[in-house]
Amino acid sequence: MDNEADQIVLLIIGIILIVAGIILFLWLSVSLIKGRTSKRQNMVSLVVGVALVLCGVYLNIIFFNKDKLTPLESSLINQAEETNKSLPRMLDENTRFDDVTVLGTEIYYRNTVVNSSADQIDKYSFQNIMYQKLTKYLCPKQDITAMLKGGVKYRYNYFGNKGVLISTVVISKETCGIR
Repeated sequence: MDNEADQIVLLIIGIILIVAGIILFLWLSVSLIKGRTSKRQNMVSLVVGVALVLCGVYLNIIFFNKDKLTPLESSLINQAEETNKSLPRMLDENTRFDDVTVLGTEIYYRNTVVNSSADQIDKYSFQNIMYQKLTKYLCPKQDITAMLKGGVKYRYNYFGNKGVLISTVVISKETCGIR
């Protein structure tokens, strides 16, 4: 999140989700005591309540831990934000680079194969081709090697033009043979 107002919105949404989950649990409790609902309705209510509470807790954890990032994580997030300013952009006639996301020390690249849907592509061949290209290009680079030694992983996600995942290629220390 870029500014403090966005952070506050995140906190408020998290609180609302937690409260909604608790209300759903209370409703479920009353329904169970009075026996007014079916087992299926009870199960759906339980699952939705748990999901709401977990999502709310997650958003609140993000809010309260935002300042506890390591310098590496902060640097990765800043780099991703800068990169995202110039996205989306075409890498070649078939591939669009959509965005970069950072979670911890993992960098997620989202790419779209604009001329094909996932069901039109042989996923196994695509995976092998992209793995070979990415390792050949990235592994020799000194700046990438330094990041990999520091525990960073690069995840290149490729989606078809209808948004369905085709393949993910992970570049890590192990991928590049770094000790």
